Amino acid sequence: MLKFYDSPLLRQYAVVIVVNLCVLATGTGIVWPSPVLVKLNNSTQRVLSRPITEEEGSWIVSIGSISGIASNFLIAFLVDIVGRKYGLILACLPKLVAGFIFIFATEVWLVLLGRALVGISDSAIFTLVPMYASEIASKDIRGGLGTILQIMCSFGVVIMLSIGPFISYINLNITYTCINFLTTIPLFILPDSPYFLYSKGRTAEALKVLTFCRGSEALAHEELKEYEAVDGKDAKINKRDIFANKLFQKSLILVVIFSIGCQFAGFNAVSFYLQTVLESTQTSVKPEFASVIIGVIQLVASFGTTFMTDKFGRKPILTVTGFGMALGMLGLGIFFKLKETVPVTGFLNYVPLISLILVVYSFSAGLGSLFWVVGAELFDDKSRGIGMSICLMATTIAMFLTTKYFAFFTSAIGAALTYWIFSINCVLMCLFIMFFIPETKAAMAVIRLSALVLAVSAVTLCDMSDGNETIMRPIPEGLKLGVATSNYQIEGAWNVSGKTPSIWDTYCHTTDRIKDGSTGDDACKSYEFYQRDIQMMKYLGIDFYRFSIAWTRVLPSGFANIINQDGIDYYNRLIDELIANGIEPMVTMYHWDLPQTLQDLGGWTNPFITEWFEDYARVLYEAYGDRVKTWITINEPKQLAIFGYGMTRFAPDMVSPGIGDYMAVKNILLAHARAYHLYDKVYRKEQKGVCGITIATDFREGATNSSADIELGNLAMDFEVGLYSHPIFSTTGGFPKDAVKRVAEKSAQQGFPRTRLPQLTHEEAEYIKGTSDFFGFNHYSTKFYTEKGYTQGSFPIPSYDDDIGGLTSYLNYKQAPVIHSTAIPNGMRKALNWVRETCNNPRILITENGYGDLGGVDDEDRVQYYKDYLGAVLSAIEDGCNVATFTAWSLMDNFEWDGGYGPKFGLFDVDFDDDKRTRKPKTSAVWYKNVIATRRLDPNYTPELQDISF
Repeated sequence: MLKFYDSPLLRQYAVVIVVNLCVLATGTGIVWPSPVLVKLNNSTQRVLSRPITEEEGSWIVSIGSISGIASNFLIAFLVDIVGRKYGLILACLPKLVAGFIFIFATEVWLVLLGRALVGISDSAIFTLVPMYASEIASKDIRGGLGTILQIMCSFGVVIMLSIGPFISYINLNITYTCINFLTTIPLFILPDSPYFLYSKGRTAEALKVLTFCRGSEALAHEELKEYEAVDGKDAKINKRDIFANKLFQKSLILVVIFSIGCQFAGFNAVSFYLQTVLESTQTSVKPEFASVIIGVIQLVASFGTTFMTDKFGRKPILTVTGFGMALGMLGLGIFFKLKETVPVTGFLNYVPLISLILVVYSFSAGLGSLFWVVGAELFDDKSRGIGMSICLMATTIAMFLTTKYFAFFTSAIGAALTYWIFSINCVLMCLFIMFFIPETKAAMAVIRLSALVLAVSAVTLCDMSDGNETIMRPIPEGLKLGVATSNYQIEGAWNVSGKTPSIWDTYCHTTDRIKDGSTGDDACKSYEFYQRDIQMMKYLGIDFYRFSIAWTRVLPSGFANIINQDGIDYYNRLIDELIANGIEPMVTMYHWDLPQTLQDLGGWTNPFITEWFEDYARVLYEAYGDRVKTWITINEPKQLAIFGYGMTRFAPDMVSPGIGDYMAVKNILLAHARAYHLYDKVYRKEQKGVCGITIATDFREGATNSSADIELGNLAMDFEVGLYSHPIFSTTGGFPKDAVKRVAEKSAQQGFPRTRLPQLTHEEAEYIKGTSDFFGFNHYSTKFYTEKGYTQGSFPIPSYDDDIGGLTSYLNYKQAPVIHSTAIPNGMRKALNWVRETCNNPRILITENGYGDLGGVDDEDRVQYYKDYLGAVLSAIEDGCNVATFTAWSLMDNFEWDGGYGPKFGLFDVDFDDDKRTRKPKTSAVWYKNVIATRRLDPNYTPELQDISF
């Protein structure tokens, strides 16, 4: 393996530069016909047994395109059998053979055979080099490394155009063969692609390569985990569904027209015949020197593309350079037309060179550099490999046609008319770009390599992103977008119209545990201003609104003996207005606000609460089930049980760590199951809705790649999520075995005669199992667990945290102002896949996701958070996760539990000093509105604040 520098960055650049040396050789082959055709036509210095005909010359130029098409069908099999490294070495062999054929050829058919072999090599190299580079480079610099491919190719063009016209045919081909040989040899010392090694089960070798390239075994292990997370993704792509997708069909039509138009603009025809074109001008400018100048111009253009695109955007660059090509082709046509009637003197001598410079620079800086990038961005992740493979076929066929018949048309209709047709095609292409191609302004350095990989490869590569995509991605047709709130956090009116105190009313009034000393007595006053809330939702254009019902507003005593009609009517009005405005109601029965009367009887630690909750659910089904089609029984049982009954953080402040909280867990599951069975047996047939539970599913994983930390991360997921998901969604039912074992072991160590985790009887486990039509999924961030530094007594004994037995952190991720919303978007993807893999791939309703800051309407961090997290959701869907909804938390700033009014999660700002609680859209609201309206996740859309109030 190469031993370059201590810097991992330099190592990666060194490896990619070495592999791109064969692209330099390919660049020499691209313009090989330019000087060679002139030599093969020379009757005085005969190379072959006779001068070639015009027809033969056109085949020499174009045959490589046809053989390149054939080679593409072999590439996918080749790279998965022998690997990227040896695939590249094999891809270089046909060119080496071709070089010897060229040297000793005496007949035209041998030259044609050599050019066919070169076409096979070049097509394979342009596929394999970016593929290899993308897998060697770390994702944060992957795009920057990709620019080397274009620059190296341009260097090869300059070399051939600089020496080809000045040396003999034999010496040119000896030089060409030596270049190919010298650029192939270094490939043998390169490591193979780590992803290929991993895919073949050679994990130790993959780890070694990644450690060399990333500079750290820990980073290498992290990337291996990403490989594992997305392994097998490509097999899930259903090609029939892709071709049936209307968005794919539209994108495919646009890209195919675009690709064919780029070739009919004439650049490849002119560049392949460059020396012939220069000879035909018969000006005082020597063709040999003109070709050198043009080669250098192409190299300069390749260096400048990145800067210009980042500064001006793709569409303006494509349009301007397209018109530049049109002007250059127009100039060539005018020159050849004038040449028919007037002598070539003075400035006219320089018109062809100036025109060709304009054509070459414009194409290299515009269409030639950006075509594959823009084309790739028009497809989503699932369809990009297929779409761009079709595009490659169309491009290659069009290239064959223009290069094969260029000489024929210049003879048949004249050079002037041929160039004018090219000029008209350039103008038509510019108009097509202006009116049909959308603007995509993602940073050039970030996207170029991935676009090149997808553009030239017939295989869809593994996506190892962190959920943070730089391409425009469509929102799947079945994914609904909404917002959420909860009653205590927004309604206020805590003692109005028959409502009695909940545990949160008591907690806020009688303790000092709310950080700013506030209460939810008034909150956002949504009980009074709910119609304004609906206007805010209409502004966003959401599909659904998730809200919760206050138990004590409907049943003041907590029991079903007294039903408060004022409370029933309030939610009737809310539901009816939502439906009238085209917004689907999604109702949470219980969002932590237990009636104080029931808490006085033990609350969730009292087994009778399962009956009380079933009675409450019956009242709601009877009152609203004719219109509400999505019911969530209980929100986040972990926070309700552990924070409320095992810690001082939440109401009801009944602190019984490691005992009372686990009692609550069991009763919550049974209460949920009773409400579900009630709906399933009595109401489902008539009301035709669904019923389920929402579980907090923040991701947990090991802080390091030590086996102890990895096991601890898995155990933490069993405690955090599995205690609630496993009894419901697993095929076996009951609590997760590892969690059961851990609590039993800890209980024994602490002297308890039996486990502190109440057991589910066989009948109870069977009763709970399968009691959810969907997995309600709340997610904000990811925590990392480690055993390092943890000692007995780090947490109260007994307690939930002590049972897990580890310390947590957010590693080196930038912590959010509200820390539990620290942005780690790949954790969202991992959590969704965890649900898919451990819960039998249920239908997932993402019922909360959001970012907490400390206020302000210009909330760019929240916008970026949502971009990254929604991107992670789309990636998880591509992984096979069955996600049906995405819900932003929250519609507006509100009472944030023990944080009071300090933390802000809203899309809308609320003026809590204003008695009317005026609401204003934040930047994030404008952004979300755009996502909903366009059904696209556009990483480059920049929302602008709007001065409106509700």
